[in-house]
Amino acid sequence: MFEAMGNSVEYISADSTLVYTSMCEGDMDLVHEVWQGAFGPAFEPRVEEGCVIDAATHDAKTREEWWYPSYVEDVCPGLPDWEALNDCAELFATPDSGGKGRFLGGPVDWLKGDQERVDGLGMDFIVENAGTAGALWAALEAAEANGDPIVLFNWTPNFIEAMYDGKFIEFPEYFDGCKEDASLGLNPEEDELHEPRHRPVGHVRGHRRHGGRGRRRQVAGRKRGSLDVLDVLADCFHRQCR
Repeated sequence: MFEAMGNSVEYISADSTLVYTSMCEGDMDLVHEVWQGAFGPAFEPRVEEGCVIDAATHDAKTREEWWYPSYVEDVCPGLPDWEALNDCAELFATPDSGGKGRFLGGPVDWLKGDQERVDGLGMDFIVENAGTAGALWAALEAAEANGDPIVLFNWTPNFIEAMYDGKFIEFPEYFDGCKEDASLGLNPEEDELHEPRHRPVGHVRGHRRHGGRGRRRQVAGRKRGSLDVLDVLADCFHRQCR
């Protein structure tokens, strides 16, 4: 977009949690998206400091959850219900999971609270975190090729849904107090749940629906005296450039 408007652009690879500090230090000017669930804790403090600007949002509907390819339903009846998944846990076991099912989560720094969910619901699963998104898709590709059951972290919108048919696991609905008061939940012996048991579909702006955490896709710009990067963005949006 910027190049098409005659601007010189340099693309820089950066750590997804440290990139906002880099913006504050003047090393880069623009980040094209911010996902609230994963990167909000790194992004929002920089905005509060005033060195990064939340430049634009849009209202795409999103979801991020445990997900499985549809062929798994042939061997695990009752899906996508989470209790049906738990009843089939042994089908998802790996040589390193100690007889329990394996949930393949995203990188640890995505902060999804999967272990808290497993503990809170008393699920017969272990959580194994993939090092990268690419590792998630490689595992999915291998499982699909062999017809092996797999349950892993996924989100929408995502290119994966154009390649594989699948569904998200349906966990108990979030309700006020479920994170703070274990006596209200399904596993009252757990002291505290740190994440909602269900992240319902939310607006990209990060609105909370039923108290759950949505996802935010935004454009972040570095605050500079001339704000020239944001001026370009504003001009582009004004002319309905997408």
